[in-house]
Amino acid sequence: MESIGLKCPKHDKLNELNCLVCNTYLCPECVTEHGEKGHKPKYLHILQYAARYGLGKLDKLIENSNKASVSIEAESKQLVDSLKPVVPKLKELLDSQLQALTYLKTLSNQLQIYSGQKPKGSYAEGIRKGLMTEKTRMEVALKDKKTKELVACSQKIEEAVNLTIKPIPIAKLIEGLKTVTEKLETSKGCKSTLFAAGKVAAKCRMLKLTKYSGSWKCDRQYLSTKMSLTEDGLTFGNTASNGYPGIIGDEPFESGLYAFEVIPTNLECAGKEGFGIIERDKYLTAFQTDSTTPTVHNDIIGFMHRNEAKNMTAERTSDMQSGAKYYVRVNMVELYVTITGPGLSLRADLKPGVVYAPCFSCGCSGNKLKIRPLTDYDEPDATS
Repeated sequence: MESIGLKCPKHDKLNELNCLVCNTYLCPECVTEHGEKGHKPKYLHILQYAARYGLGKLDKLIENSNKASVSIEAESKQLVDSLKPVVPKLKELLDSQLQALTYLKTLSNQLQIYSGQKPKGSYAEGIRKGLMTEKTRMEVALKDKKTKELVACSQKIEEAVNLTIKPIPIAKLIEGLKTVTEKLETSKGCKSTLFAAGKVAAKCRMLKLTKYSGSWKCDRQYLSTKMSLTEDGLTFGNTASNGYPGIIGDEPFESGLYAFEVIPTNLECAGKEGFGIIERDKYLTAFQTDSTTPTVHNDIIGFMHRNEAKNMTAERTSDMQSGAKYYVRVNMVELYVTITGPGLSLRADLKPGVVYAPCFSCGCSGNKLKIRPLTDYDEPDATS
């Protein structure tokens, strides 16, 4: 019998229908596709199926277990004893695979970003700027004796050197990634896919492409009972009228150019409403301290209601206006961020070797921040 759990992984709905022909549990949306599997289906809802078949099968199991109690005892003891040496090895293998898949997901996110990008200027100039940025980051990390950042910079440099020593044609790189990805759909292709995706990602990082895909949204893994978030992940608010919870985007800002629009609405009180970017590690520390109310308004590099420039230098400033459009632009090539809007012009320099994330804070229920990631760094005109 085919079993895919209580919920359908494709439609995220309860598998409440049973196909009597192939004995498969399905969700209501799967029904339209199921008839294509080579048989004429016959469906029964779980309420009817359980009453008609489930109870009878359960009675049969109870009857059989009474007859075979001696053999069940022996088999159960053998099972428990046999599991002791197997489970630790299985867990070790699973942990290893999960780590690989987590890293593969990171690579996949990076490649998704790169696939929607176009260069701002020439590719060669982008590469040169990128290498100069890495040099600056390494010099700062050496001066400050930041081991972690030095390792990250060194690994990127090694990637770049290897790509020049052992040049692989782009067509061959992509063909290799396509081949191992197809294998991953059916079998044990994770390690090969990881290697191929890493090669392509390294090549993309070298190009330092500078137009962001704009497909990110607020990260639901940090959503708590004190926060509200629309289904599309792009309108954030507070539900509790106490505390100042913040949330970040689900894509890190690591290299290239990024831009997004924010429209504050219903600004009836000043409850630490604000937006901008944050050092991702600082947000994670705040979330570990209090996952219900991760308070990060002091760490945001951004603009706060009413007219506070948080960790930024103000060229012009004015009160945050409800319904007005504000634009955040993050330049990870030249390491600075700007925020513009009605009567507003803010700027801050960013640190080399640091990963940032878009960040939003809200402290009063009813106040909302509507977000729109931009696919073009220059949309709208920077003077708006």
